[in-house]
Amino acid sequence: MTYLFDKINKSQASSINALIEVIYQELREHKVTKVAIEAKIKEVGEKSKDKKIWVVKPALMVSFIVYKISLN
Repeated sequence: MTYLFDKINKSQASSINALIEVIYQELREHKVTKVAIEAKIKEVGEKSKDKKIWVVKPALMVSFIVYKISLN
């Protein structure tokens, strides 16, 4: 999940297809399909209304940060 969150936030992709391609190229050796990547992106991400780029949903990002802090 950390990998996916980082990729979504760092890529600043305006197109879901571009985002899928970037992630697919890096996960290709693990035999992850584009359909699976797209499903997961739509589950944890959304298109930002102001910047028009794909970002992790704010509620999930907060939960993830709290989880990481609790591990320390």
